[in-house]
Amino acid sequence: MPLTTRLLTPAARRHVARMVRAIAPTAGRLDRRFATLLRQRGYNAAQIRAFLAITPAAASRLRSLAQFLEQVEYNGRRLAKLNVTPAAVNEVLREFGGLLDPVLEGNFEPAREQFHLATVLILNDAFYQVREAESQAFFGLYHAETEAAGLEDLLR
Repeated sequence: MPLTTRLLTPAARRHVARMVRAIAPTAGRLDRRFATLLRQRGYNAAQIRAFLAITPAAASRLRSLAQFLEQVEYNGRRLAKLNVTPAAVNEVLREFGGLLDPVLEGNFEPAREQFHLATVLILNDAFYQVREAESQAFFGLYHAETEAAGLEDLLR
């Protein structure tokens, strides 16, 4: 079962699609303002690209919500590997929400909330995947070290 089906009801997906269509005409302007804000916060170019890919403006450029959520998962893993904390990602997404307020003018609030929650859930899972893989790698190194008879054995 696709992730969008598990996260959002058909009605929620329809409302989110309407919201995303309402954002589309201002997506470029929102991206520019958001990128400026991120640069002011000290994020580097790779981090900014990943952040720009997880906003509602990015969703407005894709054909489906499923594509967007896949993009969120990928860029969530990127942000984790770039050592951006989940708390920092949530803070930045809230700031993007502030940029979005004048565009949506109070419309689409339930869809906006569900969209945000689905995005955050996917991001948290992506961060978990990265940290789990790192933990397994460290455990493998520890296990190899404790099992090795000596340096030559360890290097093999």
